[in-house]
Amino acid sequence: MPNIVVSYRRSDSDAIAGRIRDRLVAHYGADSIFMDIDSIPFGSDFRQHISTAIAHYDLLLAIIGPAWTGARPGSETRIHQETDPVRIEIEAALKRGIPVVPVLVNGATMPAASELPETLQEFSFRNAAEVQSGRDFHQHMDRLIRAIDQGLKMTGSVLPPAKATKNFWTNRARVLSAAATVVVAIAAGTWMFLRPSMPSGPVGESWSGKEGGCQDWSAAWSVSEGPPGVWKGKIEYQHVGGSCQRPTGQKANANITAMERAGVFLAARTGTSDGNDCNYSGIQRDRQVTGTYFCRNGGPYVFTLNR
Repeated sequence: MPNIVVSYRRSDSDAIAGRIRDRLVAHYGADSIFMDIDSIPFGSDFRQHISTAIAHYDLLLAIIGPAWTGARPGSETRIHQETDPVRIEIEAALKRGIPVVPVLVNGATMPAASELPETLQEFSFRNAAEVQSGRDFHQHMDRLIRAIDQGLKMTGSVLPPAKATKNFWTNRARVLSAAATVVVAIAAGTWMFLRPSMPSGPVGESWSGKEGGCQDWSAAWSVSEGPPGVWKGKIEYQHVGGSCQRPTGQKANANITAMERAGVFLAARTGTSDGNDCNYSGIQRDRQVTGTYFCRNGGPYVFTLNR
C-alpha cells in the first residue's frame, strides 16, 4: 500500500486538512496516511529527522490555504525561515524526487516564486488541485483521489484492492439510485396535481445524448411516458473518444427511468451491461437537458440530452 504524507500549516488549514485526511484514510487505509511527522527524539536535529522520514513516503500533499506562507507583521514569513517544518517537508520531498501535489483550500492561490525561498521557487510552478470545504468537497476529493491513483501507478506503488474501491462506489450508487427512485415515486404520486414546465412529447420518444468524463459517449434513449412527466425505457450508448486509453466503438445498454418537473430533470440508469450504473441530474431548457451524473466508476461527469 502507498505511503502518503499530508503537509499543512496548523494556523492556516487545520480543519480542512483533517477532512482531507479522513477521505484519504477511507480510500487508502489509516496505515497509509500520515499527517504529522512526530516522535522526534530529544536532542536530535529535527530537520534531519523530517528529511529522513520523508524518504519513506511515496507522495506528499501540500495543503495550501490563504495563510500558508505564514506572513507576520514586521517579520519575514515563516516559509522563509530555514527551521520552518512546512518548508523542510517540501524541500526534502523535492530533493529526493518524491511527487509533491499542491492542494489549494479556502480560496487560496499558488504562491508566486518571489514569495518563496530559492529552494522552493520551483514548487510555485506545480499544477495544483483545488478542494473546497463546501458542497463540492466530496466531488473535489473524488477528483483528487483519482489523480493520486494515476500518479501512484506511474511510480509502481500498490493501490487499494479494486474490490474496496468498487464497494465504495457501489454503495454510493445504491444510495443515489434509491434517492432517485424515491423522488420519482413521489413525483408520480403527485403529478396528477402538477403540470410539467414543458409540453410532453409523443408516448414513444427517441432522445439523443452526449456524455463525458475522460471518455466521450453518444447515447440513444428510447423511452415511453407513463404518468405525465415520467419516462421509462432503454438507453444504448457507444464510446466515441476521450482522453482515457480505451478503444472507440465499445457499446453498452441499460434500463432508464427519468422524470422532469419545473425544469428539474432526474434519471436513474440501472442494469447496465458493463455494470456501470449511473444517476443523472440536470436542468431542462426548451427541449434540451444539461447536467452532471455519477456512476459506480466515479464522477461527476457532464451530459447533454436532446429531446
